[in-house]
Amino acid sequence: MQDRMRTGFIPVSSIAMKCTSALRHLAAACLAFSLHAVAQEQEPKWRVSLGAGLDYIPKFPGSDGHKVFALPFVAASYGRFFFGAFPGAASLAGVGVNLYQDRHWRLGAALSAGLAERKESDDPRLQGLGDVNRTASAGVAVAYTQSRYVVGASVLSDILNRGQGTLVSLNALGRYRASDRLTFFGGPGLTWADGRYTQTFFGVNGEQSAASGLPEFGTHPGLNSARLGLGAGYRIDERWSALGFASLSTLLGDAVNSPITESRSQYFLGVAVFYRFGEPAPLGDAGGFVFGQ
Repeated sequence: MQDRMRTGFIPVSSIAMKCTSALRHLAAACLAFSLHAVAQEQEPKWRVSLGAGLDYIPKFPGSDGHKVFALPFVAASYGRFFFGAFPGAASLAGVGVNLYQDRHWRLGAALSAGLAERKESDDPRLQGLGDVNRTASAGVAVAYTQSRYVVGASVLSDILNRGQGTLVSLNALGRYRASDRLTFFGGPGLTWADGRYTQTFFGVNGEQSAASGLPEFGTHPGLNSARLGLGAGYRIDERWSALGFASLSTLLGDAVNSPITESRSQYFLGVAVFYRFGEPAPLGDAGGFVFGQ
């Protein structure tokens, strides 16, 4: 899993980044599950989490079919520096630093290894369109945390020139602690995509049209998806935790009318179990964010 932070994790997907989106929800789930409200720690400490999960996600952006992914979860942080999506970090499968953080605010930057891709073999309708390969991205993000909610924004850009452009995501997450062990969470999100991203995943140029038989279709920058996620986290003991989530996303803008799109509605489901080593996340930590959609 997604929701590709923090005292827990915050969700920041798009629909088109299928694996990143799913992991984003996992990150958001962890954020909702572990947020607290007291003073921030003064001395940096190592924190490491290891786990695994299953995601049920669309085969490709706009697909009406799904596939199941088994995904490992490895993350670590030390003070302002982080690797992966550990609570308190600022990236999904990334390496970076929190440039500023206090009780409520966090600003971070990272290099992130993205999982978004699309293969012609994913579906017969994709034949002739060519593959969209994974890329690496650079991003910045900001998050604001209160005791019962987190809001955040991120900007993520493809730095390997593989057609995945730039995404701007806004996310909000509320949480309700039903008991010391059980927490419910949920919230909306919105993603804007530039023209290069929308053309790569939803556009059809002349060459692709001739090879695939699909009509030519041009795209423009604009809102790409809106989403709503709900889930729950359960603390098994002081080290082990389990998560479950469900998310519904709807495509917006040119993605809705693209000849590549089979379904405007996109569903994501996931479960995960993870084990925490080292110090627990500091109470009152400002939270974090996942770069991506």
